[in-house]
Amino acid sequence: MYKLADVFKLSREYPDTFEIPDADTLAQLQPGDYVKLIFEVPGLPGERMWVRITDRKKASFVGVLDNDPFVLNDILTLGDEIE
Repeated sequence: MYKLADVFKLSREYPDTFEIPDADTLAQLQPGDYVKLIFEVPGLPGERMWVRITDRKKASFVGVLDNDPFVLNDILTLGDEIE
């Protein structure tokens, strides 16, 4: 199974090379918007993929994978629901 990388932690550790949107921009995300997430699986390199937001639940989101995975193609497929 995969987990999503903690992009806030990565941004704090690498502020010059790993930027994320500011809090105001994140607060404005809504269904139909796209976000790029990092999917991690132990023993495999992480894979960055696009997810289209379909629902917002306070501080969390639901979306569908909008990429054909390359590295994680045995775990995820285009159109999978991501929460």
